[in-house]
Amino acid sequence: MSGISTLAELFSNGADSAVALSAPARTDLSFGNLRALMSRTVARLNELGIGRNDRVAIVLPNGPDMASSFISIASGATAAPLNRLVIDLTATSAQLRRDAPVPIPP
Repeated sequence: MSGISTLAELFSNGADSAVALSAPARTDLSFGNLRALMSRTVARLNELGIGRNDRVAIVLPNGPDMASSFISIASGATAAPLNRLVIDLTATSAQLRRDAPVPIPP
C-alpha cells in the first residue's frame, strides 16, 4: 500500500464492475458505484460547508450501509461512527444539533 494516502486513491484500484462491498441478502456495491457515492457525498458535504477538519457523526447499525457511509464520509471529512446500542441517542442527538456546523434536522 505504499504511496496510497487517501481513501479515493485506495478505492481507485478496483475495476468498476468488481464487488467492493457485499453482505448477505443485499445487492453488491461495485467499486464504480462506491466511487460515485464517495464523490457525491464529498460534494454534498462541501456544499454544506463541511470539509476535511469537520467531524460528521454516523449513527447506523453495523452493516453495509454503515460501511459505505463511513468510507464515503471519511473520504471528505472526519467520520465519527457512534454505536447506537451504547449511547443515549436523545442526549447525543441534542448535543449534535447544538454543536453541528450546519443544521441537522430532527
